[in-house]
Amino acid sequence: MFQEIILPFATVLSAFGGNFEIFIGTEGAVAIYSTSMDRVEWSHPVSGRVEHVVYSNGSIYFYSNGKLYSISRGSGPLDPPLSLRDVSPPLRMGVSSDGLVVLDYGSRKMYIDPAGFEKDRHSGEIEWGGSYRDGSIYRYPQIENLYLYRPSIGKVKPLFLLPYRDRWLVGTDGLGLLVFNSGSLFPFDTVLAGTFNGRYNTLRFMDGKLFIGGDRGIDIYESGRFNSMALSGCNGQVDEIFPMGGEYYAAACGRIYRFTPDGRSVDLTGNIGYERIIPLRGRVFILYRGELYEFTGRRITRIMNRWVYDVAYWRGRFYAITDRGIISLKDSSTIELDRKSWIDRNIRAYSDGDTIAICSRFGIMLFDGKWTFFEQGMGNIYQCEKVKGKIFSISSSGVWTLDPKDGRWDRILPRLENVRRMAYGNGIYYFMTPEAIFGGMDFR
Repeated sequence: MFQEIILPFATVLSAFGGNFEIFIGTEGAVAIYSTSMDRVEWSHPVSGRVEHVVYSNGSIYFYSNGKLYSISRGSGPLDPPLSLRDVSPPLRMGVSSDGLVVLDYGSRKMYIDPAGFEKDRHSGEIEWGGSYRDGSIYRYPQIENLYLYRPSIGKVKPLFLLPYRDRWLVGTDGLGLLVFNSGSLFPFDTVLAGTFNGRYNTLRFMDGKLFIGGDRGIDIYESGRFNSMALSGCNGQVDEIFPMGGEYYAAACGRIYRFTPDGRSVDLTGNIGYERIIPLRGRVFILYRGELYEFTGRRITRIMNRWVYDVAYWRGRFYAITDRGIISLKDSSTIELDRKSWIDRNIRAYSDGDTIAICSRFGIMLFDGKWTFFEQGMGNIYQCEKVKGKIFSISSSGVWTLDPKDGRWDRILPRLENVRRMAYGNGIYYFMTPEAIFGGMDFR
């Protein structure tokens, strides 16, 4: 699970984990973040970049501008830190069990007592802090290539990685401090690294690859590597990516393309109109101005001219979900809706053959021969998906899950809003906003 720690500063150069506290070094301050209260409980301005920080016995020790400093926690903003001694910039800094500050220079270590005097040795274990100088990012290529996005500043690079309890702390230049569950950080937690798209429209997991459609083309992620491609004659955004007949297709620039992951593409249709592309059980449907069409790979055929909101598959038949009911595309037989007020162009449907799930801004309605309703306000709906027995509703208010067995709702990644798409593959969940894509093995 991903969490962004909200801080009054965007760049975190160093950190040290304590009991229910995280000690933070920034470009001009040291601070204490309380994990139990979820807020910064103390901060103190300093005159330089805090490149290393540790804590021991009521004092915060930090390195900045060629000096080792200490300051008592809780000191007032006008209380200056104490300069202990001049030191060369270490690779990393820690604190030993007997209260010595340890400066690691690779081939040697310095041990400094609270008064600033150097000692010959230490006793007990050393607990290390994290710093952008320690090289931790480079030991994990998937983290070194981890990029996040904030609209006001663009892409953001991580600076260091620090184990903390069952979490990982990631200091960044632009997004403050990020916290990940230890099980979710690998192989990566966001897949913006290596992409050439600036904004994202769609994603789909196919054949062991994650395909991402954005404002410039397609990014393909596989085994820790990215390949990117533009579609021939299309300099605009990719709206949908889907498989059909063992080949890959994309809807982009008002056209439908067939493409291969090595970068080749061909325009199959020329300019057409579409609002949504719905791949379902080997068929590909198109919604445009309320009418339903089908794309067969060679032609586009209109199959229903009434207002259609989505398509579902149930017990061997395809159905159009409309404001008048759920209508069979084979013989026009109709499944009546119990709550028509829940149905509008904002709904999305999922069907596994035995059950139709309709995600609405009012909740989720299930049909397996009879209707069952689970109420929950969720905002605009962009996708309805079922993974491992749970129904995922992807919405402007975030990611909601429903366990239909007990009716339990959960909102995962609670600080993540305006989620547009999800995908699941190789045991990893992917969640896409227009600005970023988050992934993880364990979202609770």
